[in-house]
Amino acid sequence: MTYINEYLAVILTRVTCAASGRKGFRISLREKFVISCIFTEIIIDMGLFNFLNKSQRDVAKEEIVETPWHVLSETEQIDQLLQESEQQPVAIFKHSTRCGISRMVYKQFEKAYTLTDEQAKLYYLDLLNHRDVSNGVSEILQVPHESPQLIILKNREVVHQSSHHSIDATALQPYLS
Repeated sequence: MTYINEYLAVILTRVTCAASGRKGFRISLREKFVISCIFTEIIIDMGLFNFLNKSQRDVAKEEIVETPWHVLSETEQIDQLLQESEQQPVAIFKHSTRCGISRMVYKQFEKAYTLTDEQAKLYYLDLLNHRDVSNGVSEILQVPHESPQLIILKNREVVHQSSHHSIDATALQPYLS
C-alpha cells in the first residue's frame, strides 16, 4: 500500500509540473492510465452522471426507500425529535441530493450503519426540498448549517455534530442506552 501511495504522489507531482508548463516533465502512458482510472472512480463514487437518468426528486426518493429512515420535512417535527431524544438517540442526516460529496458520504454512512429503529431514530433531511426545515434545525438546535451534516440528539441536547468526511455511522454508539 505504501508503494501505491508513493507512486500516486510521484504521478501527481509530475502532472502538476507538466500542467504548469515546466520543461522536461512528461507523463507516461501508464501514468495517464492510472490518472484516468482514479478520476473515473471518483466520478462514479460521487454520482456526477446520475442527472442523465434521474431527476433530483427521483434520486431523493430512491435513497429514502433504500434506508429505513424517517423523513424530516416540516419544521414542526423538530419538537417531536427533541421529545424522542429523551427516550433514545436521534440522528438527523442533512443531505444535498445535488452534491457529489454529500452523496458519497451518504452512501458510506448507509453502508456502515448497523443500528435498528429501536436503538436510534434516524431522520433524513433533503436540503434542496426543505431548506426552511434545515434553517429551523440550525436555529432551534444552535448548530451552524453544513452539508452534508450529521447531528445527534440525546436528552434534548446536541451531543454530536459532524460534517463532510468526518461523518461516521459509529458516532451513535456512545449514546445508546
